Amino acid sequence: MAQWLNYKELKAEISFIDVLEHYGVEMKIKGEQATCPCPLPSHDGDSTSPSFSANLDRNIFQCFGCGAKGNILDFLCLMGDKNPKDAKQFHQVAVMAKRKFLYKPQREAPASNKQKASGKAKVVVNPPLDFELQGLDPNHPHFDELGLKPETIKHFGLGYCKRGLMAGRIAIPLHDANGQLIGYAGKLVDESKVSDDNPLYLLPARRERKNVVYDFQPELFLYHGHAITKPVCYVIVTQGFMLIWRLWQEGKRDVVSVIGDGLSDEQASLISYLICVKHGF
Repeated sequence: MAQWLNYKELKAEISFIDVLEHYGVEMKIKGEQATCPCPLPSHDGDSTSPSFSANLDRNIFQCFGCGAKGNILDFLCLMGDKNPKDAKQFHQVAVMAKRKFLYKPQREAPASNKQKASGKAKVVVNPPLDFELQGLDPNHPHFDELGLKPETIKHFGLGYCKRGLMAGRIAIPLHDANGQLIGYAGKLVDESKVSDDNPLYLLPARRERKNVVYDFQPELFLYHGHAITKPVCYVIVTQGFMLIWRLWQEGKRDVVSVIGDGLSDEQASLISYLICVKHGF
């Protein structure tokens, strides 16, 4: 079943500036209007004239050169060579837009008066980390026990951690679709110590800092998805960590993994963007 989305709210909440910056568009902003040469792939007019205008308050756009116009989700469809009038394609783009632009923490709007009055913390999901774990040991004997080769260990950035919350575990870097580090998972080396309070695999914990809650939601990303940098004919989808490491080591490089139970709509949408579409029989 497809994920239900409130398109009206989604169109209002996404920042057009974030979207244009994501596509590397250089714009001039005056008041609520942003202007630039039309960035749409289908544009067939002058590519240097600032014919494209976006209203940053209403989240609508129009190109006075090629005539394209619509709302911010229509724009995302056209940038991805999708048809905004196709309900299925439009929904897929909307799911991607929610994941990519609503959970982006770099551009944080000031808290509203209502938020300040209630004291509620703002929640950001899967934000990039501002640090990397240092001193990880890629030569720990446990890697031999797992049958992992140095090439595999290096590719996935694995390393034994000696201190901190990950002490005694193999640290596993987690990256979002853009390749940004969003957290670390940890595999316990001494499996005799596994318990309800000390699981075999540890995922990033929910944390709060300066009235902002940082929440990790594994169903919103694909492990190793960032490593597939162009569309491929097929993708092998696994669950967990061990199987994907072994498959990659065996030469099956176009492989991703879901962390958690089942495949979410967001993950299915991410997978669809990794696969090239061939027409005909």
